[in-house]
Amino acid sequence: MKTLTRLCLCALLFAILLAGCAEADSTRQVRSAAESFSSSYFSCRYVQAATLVTPACLPRLRFVASQLTEEDIHCIRTQTEPLELDVQSASLLSDSTAEVLVEARNFMQPDTLGRPCRLVRTARFTLLLRRQADGQWLVDAF
Repeated sequence: MKTLTRLCLCALLFAILLAGCAEADSTRQVRSAAESFSSSYFSCRYVQAATLVTPACLPRLRFVASQLTEEDIHCIRTQTEPLELDVQSASLLSDSTAEVLVEARNFMQPDTLGRPCRLVRTARFTLLLRRQADGQWLVDAF
């Protein structure tokens, strides 16, 4: 009887450790996906960013990309300050959704009102990510 109790206890501890490792791995994957998207998005590499979003998020990204002007592109290309990104936090909301807070520094923000783009020193953004059927985490809202 003692052996069975110890065996059950060991199995329970193993399951807890395994679940903790899986959550830590998911959090790393979420942080990596958020950083990849943020790097592409804030560098205005929208084609690359499109591979990192869900189909539901694609229309918004297309709209943002459609507002980019030649003046904005020139402004972005002549930027001298390097883009800096910091994933401040990543929280798993469920086994298939996560919320990530990203701080971006020194990025050029295009303006949709006909004004030239401007340098943004620091801004924080919240991203919502969803795990796909293949296990890949993609940005679902930004």
